Amino acid sequence: MRTLQSILLATDFHPHQEEVAQAAVRLASVFGSHVTLFHVLEPPPLGTNDFQAARELALGPLEELAEQLRARKVIIAESSLGIGSVAATIVHRA
Repeated sequence: MRTLQSILLATDFHPHQEEVAQAAVRLASVFGSHVTLFHVLEPPPLGTNDFQAARELALGPLEELAEQLRARKVIIAESSLGIGSVAATIVHRA
């Protein structure tokens, strides 16, 4: 039987995230999986320098989510940010 060794939890930090996090916690506890947290930033418009500010704003909630999951005994393999089209970047990361 194959087990689910790794779970990619892509998040947008919206309130519905809790339901998704609960599902990841249940799966991780059943299968002993590691969880990778991932958030995608849209590319900033050309000629702007907003990416660094957006990156800094995203790191806090990403770490907060990691701490919440660790408190539920979930092993966090990695927390990372991507940049690009949200759906395509998540699929590429997966």
